Amino acid sequence: MSILTEHDMSTWSEEVEAEREKLTERLVTSCKEICSRLEEDGYWADFIDPCSGTPHYSGHTNTTMFETNETFRLLGFKIDDLGCCKVISHKKFFRKVFV
Repeated sequence: MSILTEHDMSTWSEEVEAEREKLTERLVTSCKEICSRLEEDGYWADFIDPCSGTPHYSGHTNTTMFETNETFRLLGFKIDDLGCCKVISHKKFFRKVFV
């Protein structure tokens, strides 16, 4: 799930941090609802918790998948290594994206 943000997520400010916290809460709530509906229809569902990088419902492991994981390249995202950190870019939203 990719969400267009108001701010460039490759920067830091109090506004960016507040938006990130709001979107994290919104994403987790939406993913829980999606998983619940899929399970009601007899499907198994889980999602990657954006705070821990691990599955939300399944057993936690040492393997994590954060938003700058190289695997996201396979989904069409661009990962830029800025030296101090990595930044994810969406082909339409650029760096104004929350994944």
